[in-house]
Amino acid sequence: MGDYIGRLAYGEGFVEGFLPRTIEEQGRLIPVILPKGLPEIRDIEKALDEAISKSQTPAKVPDLKTILKKHYKGGLVSIIVDDHARPNVHTKLLLPPLLKQLLALGVRQDKIKFLIAHGTHRPAKENELPKILGETVSREYKSQIESHDCVKGVEVIGKLEEGIPVEVNRTAFASEILIGLSDLDYHYFAGMGGGPKQIVPGIAGKNTITAEHLKMFGKLGFAEHVDMGIIDHNPVYECKKRLVDFVQKEMRAKGSWLYAIATVVNAHDKLVHVAGGEILDIHKKGESVLGSVNAAKVSKAADVVIIAARHEGIDLYQAGKAHNAARKAVKTGGRIVVLAPCTDGWGSDEFKGLMAVATPILKETEEKLKSLRGEAWAKEAAKGIDRALAAVQEVVMRDFKIGKQKPVDMLVTLRQCGWGHIYMVQDGLKKEDEASLPMSFLGKQGEDPSKRLRDWIVRLEEETGGKLDYCVIEDPALLVSVKRE
Repeated sequence: MGDYIGRLAYGEGFVEGFLPRTIEEQGRLIPVILPKGLPEIRDIEKALDEAISKSQTPAKVPDLKTILKKHYKGGLVSIIVDDHARPNVHTKLLLPPLLKQLLALGVRQDKIKFLIAHGTHRPAKENELPKILGETVSREYKSQIESHDCVKGVEVIGKLEEGIPVEVNRTAFASEILIGLSDLDYHYFAGMGGGPKQIVPGIAGKNTITAEHLKMFGKLGFAEHVDMGIIDHNPVYECKKRLVDFVQKEMRAKGSWLYAIATVVNAHDKLVHVAGGEILDIHKKGESVLGSVNAAKVSKAADVVIIAARHEGIDLYQAGKAHNAARKAVKTGGRIVVLAPCTDGWGSDEFKGLMAVATPILKETEEKLKSLRGEAWAKEAAKGIDRALAAVQEVVMRDFKIGKQKPVDMLVTLRQCGWGHIYMVQDGLKKEDEASLPMSFLGKQGEDPSKRLRDWIVRLEEETGGKLDYCVIEDPALLVSVKRE
């Protein structure tokens, strides 16, 4: 592979040697300028102890040790953890010392429960529990693990002023102490994940989640300020804040406590930040910390962006986060290639079903384009994409179900890239799935993914005369923006 460079994660392995070295030598490989980052936390137990001994928001919520020593009466202590769709690096690192502290502070082991914040995702499979909680914890607390059910496992505790029902996990609301253990990351429509997102949608009811998610849509595509990395004035985040604040107030009214532990994990799976306190405030305080780890720059937008979906590559639904991240670095009319094995296929029946609304329009447009060239071709292509987006969004808004936002986001990406400019290296979807998507699968399923990508780039170079700029992004969690001098 001397004439080729590049290495990106792909499932449990890697795609490597895919980019001709001449691209780098000719200065056509746009580097991703990573943030300075933060030092790795070496003493995990000490960091956890500080997070539960010192609240970052003492005026709102005392530290967890004080809550346990002065207010705890021996009831249920529930710990919210992320589901199988998340990396859960922080969970496996922090749960052992957290459990040790809880037991030392007088919480009986049989009073501890784990709530997996699935939102509307499928329940975790038994073999996924060690990946979420760690081998030891998942074994010793096996009977105390609850997968959140957004339909059967919730109760209505009230309504917001505009009538949005506040449905929350029954076990969580019955807990004397509820601990949210999350890692902060960027999210394509909520702005930032972690923190309050563990409550809504994490352990909320379906009706609550639906109402909150509907805040993302504008006239065509997403509403203003609904974007990755934006929480200020983001209507989804603003709704989430009000819902979570309602839950907190209702818990305090009955003598229960919600204490949040927020973490940041870098691209190398190293813990760099741990803080405890009131869930909304420490999430906001963590915004600058997350930026120092995951906010990257590029000198200019690229003609071709190649991105690894990493853990989000488990299915097409989650891989959408990689498409969204790549969109920040690609030129208008550029190309995006996402590496995602999609071992779980589509990942959402709603996502799959809704693409049937867009497919006929896209196919009709494809037929019209065959007889067009130049500006007429470009206008018809853009018109077809907008028609498909409008049709999908109309159905979404009329009868919203979780997962239906993904086709909207995908078509927004298509608007940015242009007709036929979204590609994927994958192995979990079938050829007939490709016909329902506004993207192309590279190579044949089962072939060496490195070769598939390499062959495509070689052909592209030949077709375009070796003039394109490339950008390679290793982590879909990065918030990439064009550097302004």
